[in-house]
Amino acid sequence: MNKTRGIAIAGVFGALQLVFIIIGYYTQFFNLGFNLLASAALMIVIIVGRPQAFLCFIAVSLLALAFTFPFGCIPYVIFFGSWTLISILMMEKGLKWYITLPIKAAWAALVFFIGYSVVQFLVFDFTAIGIPPFPVWSLYIFFTLFTLFFDYAVLLNVYKFILRRFGFLINRQPPPSPPSE
Repeated sequence: MNKTRGIAIAGVFGALQLVFIIIGYYTQFFNLGFNLLASAALMIVIIVGRPQAFLCFIAVSLLALAFTFPFGCIPYVIFFGSWTLISILMMEKGLKWYITLPIKAAWAALVFFIGYSVVQFLVFDFTAIGIPPFPVWSLYIFFTLFTLFFDYAVLLNVYKFILRRFGFLINRQPPPSPPSE
Protein backbone atom coordinates (compact mmCIF):
# COMPACT_ATOMS: atom_id res chain seq x y z
CA MET A 1 0.00 0.00 0.00
CA ASN A 2 1.07 3.52 -0.73
CA LYS A 3 2.50 5.26 2.37
CA THR A 4 0.59 8.43 1.65
CA ARG A 5 -2.67 6.53 1.44
CA GLY A 6 -1.96 4.77 4.74
CA ILE A 7 -1.19 8.05 6.48
CA ALA A 8 -4.34 9.64 5.05
CA ILE A 9 -6.53 6.76 6.21
CA ALA A 10 -4.90 6.88 9.67
CA GLY A 11 -5.54 10.63 9.82
CA VAL A 12 -9.18 10.34 8.85
CA PHE A 13 -9.94 7.56 11.31
CA GLY A 14 -7.81 9.25 13.97
CA ALA A 15 -9.99 12.33 13.61
CA LEU A 16 -13.05 10.10 13.89
CA GLN A 17 -11.66 8.62 17.11
CA LEU A 18 -11.09 12.09 18.51
CA VAL A 19 -14.63 13.15 17.61
CA PHE A 20 -16.05 10.09 19.40
CA ILE A 21 -14.00 10.77 22.54
CA ILE A 22 -14.96 14.45 22.61
CA ILE A 23 -18.66 13.74 22.04
CA GLY A 24 -18.63 11.15 24.82
CA TYR A 25 -16.91 13.55 27.20
CA TYR A 26 -19.05 16.63 26.62
CA THR A 27 -22.43 14.94 26.35
CA GLN A 28 -21.84 12.61 29.33
CA PHE A 29 -24.26 10.27 27.61
CA PHE A 30 -23.08 6.87 26.43
CA ASN A 31 -19.50 7.88 27.29
CA LEU A 32 -18.08 4.36 27.32
CA GLY A 33 -20.00 3.54 24.13
CA PHE A 34 -18.32 6.41 22.33
CA ASN A 35 -14.94 5.17 23.61
CA LEU A 36 -15.82 1.76 22.20
CA LEU A 37 -16.61 3.37 18.84
CA ALA A 38 -13.26 5.14 18.99
CA SER A 39 -11.53 1.80 19.51
CA ALA A 40 -13.44 0.40 16.51
CA ALA A 41 -12.05 3.28 14.44
CA LEU A 42 -8.60 2.37 15.77
CA MET A 43 -9.13 -1.18 14.51
CA ILE A 44 -9.42 0.16 10.97
CA VAL A 45 -6.10 1.96 11.39
CA ILE A 46 -4.54 -1.28 12.67
CA ILE A 47 -5.67 -2.95 9.44
CA VAL A 48 -3.81 -0.27 7.48
CA GLY A 49 -0.57 -0.76 9.40
CA ARG A 50 0.98 -1.10 12.82
CA PRO A 51 3.20 2.01 12.71
CA GLN A 52 0.24 4.13 11.66
CA ALA A 53 -1.86 2.58 14.45
CA PHE A 54 0.68 3.39 17.17
CA LEU A 55 1.21 6.94 15.92
CA CYS A 56 -2.54 7.43 15.57
CA PHE A 57 -3.14 6.14 19.11
CA ILE A 58 -0.50 8.50 20.55
CA ALA A 59 -1.76 11.50 18.56
CA VAL A 60 -5.41 10.89 19.44
CA SER A 61 -4.52 10.39 23.11
CA LEU A 62 -2.60 13.67 23.28
CA LEU A 63 -5.26 15.62 21.40
CA ALA A 64 -8.00 14.10 23.56
CA LEU A 65 -6.03 15.15 26.63
CA ALA A 66 -5.91 18.70 25.27
CA PHE A 67 -9.63 18.85 24.44
CA THR A 68 -11.01 16.96 27.43
CA PHE A 69 -8.55 17.98 30.13
CA PRO A 70 -7.98 16.45 32.62
CA PHE A 71 -9.99 13.21 32.72
CA GLY A 72 -11.88 12.82 29.45
CA CYS A 73 -9.26 10.75 27.68
CA ILE A 74 -8.38 8.39 30.54
CA PRO A 75 -10.84 5.59 29.63
CA TYR A 76 -9.57 5.60 26.04
CA VAL A 77 -5.88 5.82 26.91
CA ILE A 78 -5.65 3.24 29.68
CA PHE A 79 -8.31 0.84 28.50
CA PHE A 80 -10.13 1.09 25.18
CA GLY A 81 -7.30 2.21 22.89
CA SER A 82 -4.43 0.38 24.56
CA TRP A 83 -6.50 -2.78 25.05
CA THR A 84 -7.45 -2.77 21.38
CA LEU A 85 -3.81 -2.46 20.31
CA ILE A 86 -2.63 -5.16 22.71
CA SER A 87 -5.39 -7.65 21.88
CA ILE A 88 -5.27 -7.35 18.13
CA LEU A 89 -1.49 -7.36 17.89
CA MET A 90 -1.38 -10.51 20.03
CA MET A 91 -4.00 -12.10 17.80
CA GLU A 92 -2.12 -11.15 14.63
CA LYS A 93 1.11 -12.57 16.06
CA GLY A 94 -0.70 -15.87 16.55
CA LEU A 95 0.06 -16.16 20.25
CA LYS A 96 -1.67 -19.02 22.02
CA TRP A 97 -4.48 -18.34 24.47
CA TYR A 98 -2.47 -19.62 27.44
CA ILE A 99 0.11 -16.90 26.77
CA THR A 100 -2.31 -14.05 26.07
CA LEU A 101 -4.74 -14.81 28.90
CA PRO A 102 -2.34 -14.02 31.80
CA ILE A 103 -1.06 -10.91 30.02
CA LYS A 104 -4.58 -9.62 29.44
CA ALA A 105 -5.65 -10.52 32.98
CA ALA A 106 -2.67 -8.62 34.41
CA TRP A 107 -3.44 -5.63 32.19
CA ALA A 108 -7.10 -5.66 33.28
CA ALA A 109 -6.10 -5.82 36.95
CA LEU A 110 -3.65 -2.93 36.48
CA VAL A 111 -6.30 -0.81 34.76
CA PHE A 112 -8.80 -1.56 37.53
CA PHE A 113 -6.22 -0.75 40.20
CA ILE A 114 -5.47 2.61 38.58
CA GLY A 115 -9.16 3.43 38.17
CA TYR A 116 -10.12 2.35 41.68
CA SER A 117 -7.22 4.26 43.23
CA VAL A 118 -8.05 7.45 41.33
CA VAL A 119 -11.73 7.27 42.24
CA GLN A 120 -11.00 6.56 45.88
CA PHE A 121 -8.40 9.33 46.10
CA LEU A 122 -10.06 12.07 44.05
CA VAL A 123 -13.77 11.49 44.29
CA PHE A 124 -14.57 10.17 47.73
CA ASP A 125 -13.50 7.85 50.45
CA PHE A 126 -15.99 5.03 50.89
CA THR A 127 -15.43 4.73 54.65
CA ALA A 128 -16.03 8.46 55.22
CA ILE A 129 -19.66 8.13 54.15
CA GLY A 130 -20.33 5.10 56.32
CA ILE A 131 -19.89 2.30 53.77
CA PRO A 132 -17.80 -0.50 55.25
CA PRO A 133 -14.70 -1.48 53.30
CA PHE A 134 -15.73 -3.62 50.35
CA PRO A 135 -13.58 -6.63 49.50
CA VAL A 136 -11.65 -5.13 46.61
CA TRP A 137 -10.35 -8.54 45.52
CA SER A 138 -13.88 -9.48 44.45
CA LEU A 139 -14.04 -6.37 42.28
CA TYR A 140 -10.68 -7.30 40.73
CA ILE A 141 -11.95 -10.76 39.88
CA PHE A 142 -15.24 -9.44 38.46
CA PHE A 143 -13.54 -6.73 36.38
CA THR A 144 -10.90 -9.12 35.05
CA LEU A 145 -13.48 -11.75 34.07
CA PHE A 146 -15.71 -9.10 32.49
CA THR A 147 -12.76 -7.67 30.56
CA LEU A 148 -11.68 -11.06 29.26
CA PHE A 149 -15.27 -11.80 28.22
CA PHE A 150 -15.42 -8.40 26.52
CA ASP A 151 -12.17 -9.17 24.72
CA TYR A 152 -13.14 -12.55 23.33
CA ALA A 153 -16.86 -12.03 22.80
CA VAL A 154 -16.88 -8.51 21.45
CA LEU A 155 -13.53 -7.02 20.55
CA LEU A 156 -12.05 -9.83 18.49
CA ASN A 157 -15.32 -10.53 16.69
CA VAL A 158 -15.73 -6.85 15.87
CA TYR A 159 -12.16 -6.83 14.53
CA LYS A 160 -12.88 -9.83 12.31
CA PHE A 161 -16.02 -8.09 11.01
CA ILE A 162 -14.11 -4.86 10.33
CA LEU A 163 -11.35 -6.85 8.64
CA ARG A 164 -13.92 -8.39 6.29
CA ARG A 165 -15.59 -5.04 5.57
CA PHE A 166 -12.52 -2.78 5.36
CA GLY A 167 -9.87 -5.25 4.18
CA PHE A 168 -10.03 -3.60 0.77
CA LEU A 169 -8.09 -0.68 2.27
CA ILE A 170 -5.00 -2.88 2.26
CA ASN A 171 -5.46 -4.78 -0.99
CA ARG A 172 -6.85 -1.88 -3.05
CA GLN A 173 -9.76 -4.03 -4.04
CA PRO A 174 -13.15 -2.44 -4.46
CA PRO A 175 -15.41 -2.68 -1.43
CA PRO A 176 -17.54 -5.80 -1.32
CA SER A 177 -20.83 -5.36 -3.08
CA PRO A 178 -24.01 -6.09 -1.18
CA PRO A 179 -25.55 -9.48 -1.87
CA SER A 180 -28.09 -9.48 -4.65
CA GLU A 181 -31.55 -10.86 -4.11
